[in-house]
Amino acid sequence: MSRPDRVSGTVVDAKTGEAIPKFKFRAGKKNKKGGRIMNIDQIGEGEKGAFTLDIREPARPFHVVTVLADGYVPAHSRDFRDGEKGLDFRFELQREGGISLEVLLPSGAPAIGATWVQDKKDDHQVWIAAPREVNLRRIHQKARVGQIGAEGKSRIRPVVDMTGLVITHEKGYRELDMTVSVRSPDILEPGHTEPDIPTFLDSGSQLNMKVRLKPWARVEGALFAGGEPVENQSIKLWRIDFESALVSVGATTETGGRFVFEGIPAGEYRLELGSGTNLGWVAVKAGETAELVVGQNGRSIIGRAEVSGVPIENLNWQRESYYLKTKMELPPEIKQPTPDERSADPALGQRYFSQVSAYWQSPEGKALKRTERSYPVEFGNDGTFQIDGVVPGRYELSLQITDRMKVGPNSFQSRVIASVIQSVTVPLAVEGKGEDVIDLGELILVSP
Repeated sequence: MSRPDRVSGTVVDAKTGEAIPKFKFRAGKKNKKGGRIMNIDQIGEGEKGAFTLDIREPARPFHVVTVLADGYVPAHSRDFRDGEKGLDFRFELQREGGISLEVLLPSGAPAIGATWVQDKKDDHQVWIAAPREVNLRRIHQKARVGQIGAEGKSRIRPVVDMTGLVITHEKGYRELDMTVSVRSPDILEPGHTEPDIPTFLDSGSQLNMKVRLKPWARVEGALFAGGEPVENQSIKLWRIDFESALVSVGATTETGGRFVFEGIPAGEYRLELGSGTNLGWVAVKAGETAELVVGQNGRSIIGRAEVSGVPIENLNWQRESYYLKTKMELPPEIKQPTPDERSADPALGQRYFSQVSAYWQSPEGKALKRTERSYPVEFGNDGTFQIDGVVPGRYELSLQITDRMKVGPNSFQSRVIASVIQSVTVPLAVEGKGEDVIDLGELILVSP
């Protein structure tokens, strides 16, 4: 048997030149030069920046040695064959970019076992869909997930374009935008001196962070319709001022129409019965409870819809969903250009959309947005309808009837038969006067 080849090496920090105190090394094989490592033959541990390794297995046809150390990018030797003598490699390890993260509970204790998720913040890929936890089945395929280990510490490696960080624990949560400054009294950066953090994803960048979680918030309240509590009704709370995580949690109303949403992040939410509805808004701070009562002082609206020339028995009002929606009117200075104006100056359209976007992001636009409501319309078979719990305001009711037109052997297209748009004003209550039902009478839908 031939004498085994001996490989020695030194392992140092590429920047400082200092020996790496502890590291691991392993010998592997390659089937071609520059190819991928096919299998690992030997694994060992080194210290004080030096190691010696005896290669006992024959190559296929190349050997390679890999060195790994915590906080550093793995380094590889050059490929070498059996029988080479005097092999002495120098490994200069580059610091691994990313975050050395220490997480504390709101009480200051280590947040051992907390879950962290790196996400693509601009696409809001992280969902909190149950109390106190991230829905790991709905995260972005490139997102990274991990747990905070012993002493409340973890290391997070960089992922391209993953610029948000969400941390959840039974006792608290935190959402961080890593593209802006994170300086605040409860985020400490002993290893960082710049006023802002452009991104922690730059190659080789290193950030040491100590983060204190915020306590979960809570929303409770009651749901009414027609002056009566609504029980056993599925509802949903949806956060609209989201930071890094989308929040959509469900609940069911109980006795007296009461409901509770536990373990949610702070923020501003809207209450929904289902897609397209908006029954009310509520803001809640971390560690606090907010109250939301919906429909208790609202008015009921009734009416009857007809389509001219179409018998009632030929109409199906339950096939589609209808909503009474708040009229959201822009300031008079923001005017939508006509088709002729856009044709003469194509930039007018883009300028208009920029103005609209800027307005909804302004304090005035956000304040108007909080007044927005969307109530479901309940239809009977005879075209009668009722809308419950409507608070004072100016609304618009849009109704239309469609049918399916066959446009191919296996394809259909919806066609509007008739429609109507009705403005509705619900006035403020008059003291000493009962809350009367608002009757819209007959609404006639006409052909387009």
